[in-house]
Amino acid sequence: DHMSMNMTEINAALEAMTRFARIWLRQSAKDGSVSATDVISCKALLPVWETGMTVTIGEYATYNGDVYKAKNAHVSNENPDIDATNWEPVTENADPDFNAKSAVDSLKSQQAATDSAVLGLMNMMLGV
Repeated sequence: DHMSMNMTEINAALEAMTRFARIWLRQSAKDGSVSATDVISCKALLPVWETGMTVTIGEYATYNGDVYKAKNAHVSNENPDIDATNWEPVTENADPDFNAKSAVDSLKSQQAATDSAVLGLMNMMLGV
């Protein structure tokens, strides 16, 4: 069945889209083309803060479920919630209805439904 994607292909496509989304979000957040609200809504795509991470000015990271923005380029050695010299909390309200996992699950089910509909239509057209 060459018209439908198997789960391995779907997962590979979703992983590629996630990698692209991470790159896009990091760049767009740094250059200011997305709002803090959007950054918070997509925080699952941000890197998790860890000791020793190298960050540049304007880069975002999560820590204990909160989003922080780097105020300075530095190698991070203190938790962002206590390192006010290098980090500032991002506090705009995110869209409470946005859920990244639900969005991905919805895409998966839409793809399955589309595959099924296309296959059904082809079978009907071919008289199978």
